Amino acid sequence: MNKKTYKYPVPLEKLQYPYMTELGDSDLGYYVGEHYSILENMRCQISRKAILDAKIPGVLEVTVTQMAFMVHFDPLRIAKDELAEEILKIEESISDINTWEFDSTIIEAPIWLDDPWSMEMYLKYKDRHQVKDGSMSNFKYCAQLNNMTPEEFENKLCSIPYWVDITGFVLGIMGEAPMYTKREDFPVVPKYEMPRPETPEREFGAGGIQFCIYPYPEPGGYQLLGVCAVPVYSREKILEPFKEKDILCNMGDILIHRSIKEKEYNEIRAQVKEGTYQFKMKKRKLYARDWAKQPEKFVKQIMEGF
Repeated sequence: MNKKTYKYPVPLEKLQYPYMTELGDSDLGYYVGEHYSILENMRCQISRKAILDAKIPGVLEVTVTQMAFMVHFDPLRIAKDELAEEILKIEESISDINTWEFDSTIIEAPIWLDDPWSMEMYLKYKDRHQVKDGSMSNFKYCAQLNNMTPEEFENKLCSIPYWVDITGFVLGIMGEAPMYTKREDFPVVPKYEMPRPETPEREFGAGGIQFCIYPYPEPGGYQLLGVCAVPVYSREKILEPFKEKDILCNMGDILIHRSIKEKEYNEIRAQVKEGTYQFKMKKRKLYARDWAKQPEKFVKQIMEGF
C-alpha cells in the first residue's frame, strides 16, 4: 500500500498530508490538509465526483467534509487495501487543478441582520454566551470583537460570495465559507461558550470563519447574526429551487447575502408563504484555477448582477 496510507490511529507527529486512514471496517477517510482552504475543499468535492464516476464495485457513498472525504464501501465486495489503491490512483489522476470545474448555481439569500429573534435567543441564553449581562446582540458583539462598527460589519458580510463547502451535517444545513481575497480583512468570531438548546429556523450564524443558515429550529452554538428571509430547506414543492430537491444549495454552489430591513423581510416572507417568491439565481460554470490565480477577479465576476 502507498506510504501515504496509514492505519488508524496515526501519531500526530507522523501525519503527512494528504493521508488516508481506516475508519472502521467499511470506511476509509482521506484527509487533504491541516488548515482550511476553499481550494482544498474544492479538491475534496472533485475527488468525490471522480470516485463515484469510477463506479468502483462495492463503493456505496462518498461523504465530504471541509478538508476530508470518507468512502463508505461494502467489505464483502471489495477489500479495503484494494479500494485504497483505487482511491490513490484517482487522486493522482485529478491532481491538475486546471481540470477542476463546477456546475454551480449562484443564489441570493436576503438577510435581516441584527434581527429581534437573534436578540431574543441571546437574552434567553446569555449565560452561555461570552457577554453575560445582556448588553449587546450577537451581531454587535461580533462587530466590536473585530474592531468594526455595525455598519462596517454589515458591509463586510454582504460584500463577498460564500462557497457552499458541505451539506447535511444535519438534514438541510449547508456550510458557507466566505470567499475573502485577503484573510486578514474578514472577521472571525467565536462560537458560544456553551451551545444553546434552541435556535429559530432560518437564523444566519457564524463560528470561526464558517457560516450557516439553520434550516429549522434546532440546538446550536454559532453566533446569531441575522435571519434569512427565504427557506434553505423545504419539503413543499412550491418554490422553484425545491421542486426537484429539498435543499436550496448543493456543494459547489455559491450564496450571496444581501442585507435587508424589516419591511422588505416581511414582504419576502409573505411572498414565500404565497408561493410567489422568485429566487434571484443563475447557473454558471466555475473553474478552480480562476479562484486560485485571480481571486479578486473571480469574486468580482461572481458578484456582478447581485
